[in-house]
Amino acid sequence: NNVLTTIARTDVFTGALGMLTALSELSLTVHSDGGDVTCKRTADSPTLGDLHVGDKVKMYCKNGVPTQIARGV
Repeated sequence: NNVLTTIARTDVFTGALGMLTALSELSLTVHSDGGDVTCKRTADSPTLGDLHVGDKVKMYCKNGVPTQIARGV
């Protein structure tokens, strides 16, 4: 009967395995075989420890915000 009954938000997950090519207080970028993946850093983002541009990393993001990042994988 043309009545809206449900609205759902779908989470978007991205990931990358490659070289950390950009790192700032606002974002980080990983260059992988599939291209560059950039995610925004927020208060909810994991700490980066001693990661530096040029490190090989594996990163996962949810809705454009990093949820996991690890070196040397």
